[in-house]
Amino acid sequence: NGIIHRDLKPHNIMLLRDGTLKIMDFGIARLSTANQKTVTDKAIGSVHYISPEQVRGKNSDGRSDIYSIGIMMYEMLAGTMPFKGETAVEIAMKHLKNPMPSVRKENPNVPQALENIILKATAKNPKNRYDSAKEMFKDLKECLKEDAPEEKKVVYKFSEEDLEELEDNALVV
Repeated sequence: NGIIHRDLKPHNIMLLRDGTLKIMDFGIARLSTANQKTVTDKAIGSVHYISPEQVRGKNSDGRSDIYSIGIMMYEMLAGTMPFKGETAVEIAMKHLKNPMPSVRKENPNVPQALENIILKATAKNPKNRYDSAKEMFKDLKECLKEDAPEEKKVVYKFSEEDLEELEDNALVV
């Protein structure tokens, strides 16, 4: 619907009795056509689900929400968060700098195609992520088919390294 939530996390998703998922708490959401930064004097979003561009204080778009969905998928399949730390800053820096761990290492029952979706959703470089939730949903439907072919691990088209130097005061969690 053209809304960027900017704080997707399990606490903001409600499962209805009929199985429908509803996103809640649009307190920091904005329209995708609005031109505003995601950070003023502090990073916006829950640190466990925050995208690298939000950590850097850069403009976010729908791909930031896709990153958060990828983190939630990892958590559901692995039973643990991909990035842990003693402080919010430590966790945020891991989102910014550390490669995404393999969900298959935590849960060998996850097919490579599903791990690829998580890896594409959680790419550090937004150019390597899905452009839309519809695109991600299409891949999910394909990978869950019984006759889905086995895939090789995803390879990113764009660099995931040295995207941008962290600016002074950009990370305030």
